[in-house]
Amino acid sequence: MKKEADWNPTAATLLRRNPGHVSTTLDGETVLMTVQTGRYYGMDPVASRIWELLEKPLGFGALVETLAAEYEGDRAVIEADLAAFLRKMLEENLILVEEIDDSKDGQ
Repeated sequence: MKKEADWNPTAATLLRRNPGHVSTTLDGETVLMTVQTGRYYGMDPVASRIWELLEKPLGFGALVETLAAEYEGDRAVIEADLAAFLRKMLEENLILVEEIDDSKDGQ
């Protein structure tokens, strides 16, 4: 995979939580702890919702659609902001990414 800073998800990019983290949610905000390092992360309500949605593997396109339906805002802005947030999560090893090749070559 490219360096995280250069990573750009596509609609077919499959995202999921990295299982090496413990999380809890209180009053709509999530706190994560990395088991190996003991590092803590605090998430606001929108980031907490993204974390909740990534409990099961989910495509980037489906994640964008869900957030666009739940929050007011321009879809393109939501998509760009989400990609930037996911880049940070990837840099911190909080999520796992699988690039799905859905092209059909006829073989």
